[in-house]
Amino acid sequence: MQQIVQQGEDQALRSRIQVFQRFDENPLEAESGLIEEANCFKVKGIPGPAFNKVRHLNGEKRAAIKDIEAWYGNTRFQIEVTPYEANKKLFHSLHKNDFYQTGFHSSFMGRTIKVAESALTTSIEIRPLGEKEFEDFADVYVKSFGLPDSIKEGVRQNNECLRDAEGWSFVKAVDKGAIAGIAAVYVENNVAVLASSAVLPAFRGKGIQRALIKKRAEIAKQAGAAYITGEAAFSSASHRNMIQCGLELVYTKALYNKVT
Repeated sequence: MQQIVQQGEDQALRSRIQVFQRFDENPLEAESGLIEEANCFKVKGIPGPAFNKVRHLNGEKRAAIKDIEAWYGNTRFQIEVTPYEANKKLFHSLHKNDFYQTGFHSSFMGRTIKVAESALTTSIEIRPLGEKEFEDFADVYVKSFGLPDSIKEGVRQNNECLRDAEGWSFVKAVDKGAIAGIAAVYVENNVAVLASSAVLPAFRGKGIQRALIKKRAEIAKQAGAAYITGEAAFSSASHRNMIQCGLELVYTKALYNKVT
C-alpha cells in the first residue's frame, strides 16, 4: 500500500513541476532531481514546502543530506520521513545537520470504486470548473486557508496552467448558486491523487469536502484508476473526511526542517 501512495504523491508533484518547466525560460526555476535515491523537488519561485521537499531519504548514504543542501542552495526545503524509511542512521544524520521535526502529515489510500460509490446525502452540486473560473478557484483557496490576497494571482496561474495538462481535472462545489469549494484530482498509471481542495468557512459543516472527494473518485474511476490517494494534517477534519469516504490511513510522515 505504501508504494502505491508514494507513487501517486510523486507523480502528482512531478507533473506540476514539469508543467512549470514548460513556461518560457522556466521563470519559477522549477526542477526535480534524484540524489542518492532521494527524490528532490524544487520550485524556487514558490517558497514553502508545497513544492520544495525531499522524499525517500533513507540515511544509508552519509553524504546525502549535504549533497541535497548543495542542490537546493538558498531555497528552504522540507524533508518527509515515512515509517518505512525511518531508521537510526537517518535520524542521527538529520540531527547532525540541524534538521528538526516540525510536524506530522498523514497519507491515505482507498479503492477508487469504493470511494466513488460511498454513501452521501447532500444538496451540494459538484460541477467541472470552467475555463474562466480559475480566478474563483484562487479566491476560494486563499480565503479558505486565510492566506494573503497578494498570492491570489500566483495561485490562479499555478493551477490554471494545469487545465489542459494530461491527467488533471478541476471541480467546484456549488451551494444555491454560489461557489462554496474547489478541488483538483490527478490520475496517472492506475493511481489517482486527491490534490488541492478547499471550502469557504461559511459553507463548512455541510459535507462539501466529502462531496468533493466522492466526485473526484468518480472522475478517477472513469479514467481507469484502481486506487485513489490523499494527504491531510494528522487528526484534522480533512483526515476524518478521508476516512468517512472509504480511504484508509496508510502512514503518517514526520516533517523535518532546517533550524537556522
